[in-house]
Amino acid sequence: MDPLLLQGLAMPMLAQVKGLVGSGQRPVMALNGPVGAGKSLFCQQLMGLAKARGLRLAVASIDDAYLPWEQRLVAMAGNPFGVNRVPPGSHDAPLLVERLHRWRSGGALQLPRFDKTLRDGAGDRVVEAPGSESATTIDALVLEGWLMGCRPLGAAGLRAAGVAPGMELAAGLAPLGLEEAAWLPHWDRQLGPMARSLISAMGSGCCDPCIGLYRSDGASKPKPGNGACNDNATKPTAGLSPPSSIGWCAQVWRRCRPASIKSH
Repeated sequence: MDPLLLQGLAMPMLAQVKGLVGSGQRPVMALNGPVGAGKSLFCQQLMGLAKARGLRLAVASIDDAYLPWEQRLVAMAGNPFGVNRVPPGSHDAPLLVERLHRWRSGGALQLPRFDKTLRDGAGDRVVEAPGSESATTIDALVLEGWLMGCRPLGAAGLRAAGVAPGMELAAGLAPLGLEEAAWLPHWDRQLGPMARSLISAMGSGCCDPCIGLYRSDGASKPKPGNGACNDNATKPTAGLSPPSSIGWCAQVWRRCRPASIKSH
């Protein structure tokens, strides 16, 4: 692990978690970062560090809370980006929140699971087997995803962010179209209830509101396959999560069109 991540993020996180677990709590940490920032690799390394310190840490992705196929198609119908998952509204937030509440109240950890290889890469929820609850006690949970800790911008915030037809996106992508710009406020509104319910589920046992993992060369430009934890990556930066960044959100949704959805 990069020394900056180890000393500036991983070790302080684990120290805070150990204190909360020692007081009888089951803390939930949210890890934010754009696609390709290295969230998954960082979490794998964090689990190893936690185990060495006697902490049983589990990692889950917000992606596992995607709605089942049929419900997701209805929820995403009509969007001009042509995606059936990723944006706010494509997740089953009530189910995730219910499972988090149950675990934090002393129950077993049983989270939904989503398989991105199903339905020719569009993905679908995996049917839970009876008695599939985790038999191992989990001390703490990391919930990672690009929208963790993000909040809706509202109409004024969207205008300030420059959301309008012609808004420049990443290199190689056409500027934001008329229909796409008109649709973004809808997803911005969808983010509000989801964000509030997740914060409620984390409760007082949550560590810092949300920790961000992003690149020093621009968090607004996701770089799949070249994440912050990779050896060949630009030096990573860690800090509190920024508010919803419509610019790179739109890039993610544009990149997730059906033709390329297998890679996201």
